[in-house]
Amino acid sequence: MGTDSGCSEYSVGEGGFDALADFLGDGPETVIPVHNLRRRSCKAFAARASGRIEAAIVQTDCAPAEPTAHGADAGAIFEILRGVQGWRCVNASDVVAQALGRLIEKHMGLSVKTLGDVYFTLAGAPADLRRQDVRELVPDDVALLEAAPAELRGCGFGSSLRLLEEGVVACGLVSGRVVATAHTSAISGGYADIGVFTAEGWRGLGYATACTSMVVRRLLGMGLRPVWSAGENNPASIRIAEKVGFERVSRRTYLIAGSGRAGASHGG
Repeated sequence: MGTDSGCSEYSVGEGGFDALADFLGDGPETVIPVHNLRRRSCKAFAARASGRIEAAIVQTDCAPAEPTAHGADAGAIFEILRGVQGWRCVNASDVVAQALGRLIEKHMGLSVKTLGDVYFTLAGAPADLRRQDVRELVPDDVALLEAAPAELRGCGFGSSLRLLEEGVVACGLVSGRVVATAHTSAISGGYADIGVFTAEGWRGLGYATACTSMVVRRLLGMGLRPVWSAGENNPASIRIAEKVGFERVSRRTYLIAGSGRAGASHGG
């Protein structure tokens, strides 16, 4: 999706990744792009005016189809986006989402549907939801994690071993195999984003909540503020966050591109 126009003009080389991370700042909505910029595990694009960054797009290696857009100028973001390859939806601030959606429809001939992306941080002490069949993994458990299905192994650190060495993983274990995980998908200066997955057949049994509670307590001990995000169409994820003690702090919007203009809608 998109064209080749603009790629060379807006692409940020690795030498500019740290400057772009500084532009984004450290917060719940930026922990994932900042993590990937610092680790050089993404593609990055930026528009500048008078030598200063005014808009940017970060396309992580883990989720290249879902880049994040940053900045308050919808037109500048759109000019970057039209040169980004392989995207299916773009995550933008509510300030520019409506205008950016109109530009995508008008100039790319695509329909755009919207989905709210809600961000949570921990309000106080997390709920203590420990259970005997949930434990934190350590680097020596790498073979156990590697034996799990791919969706349970997490993404964002390059390998399972690096995730265990540099991040935090808690898992639910049944008969010696991993059936659920909560893990750090990204870590920035003061924040850590948490990703969760439970294997089919083991959902609704409290594993994800217990794993999340364990990861949260560990992150707080490391001086990091846990972050959770979920689409507004994912009540199960939102329930887990609320059970652990997370509270909503902000919202962004997914702009999901379709094949034609029919059925297009815009959200704020």
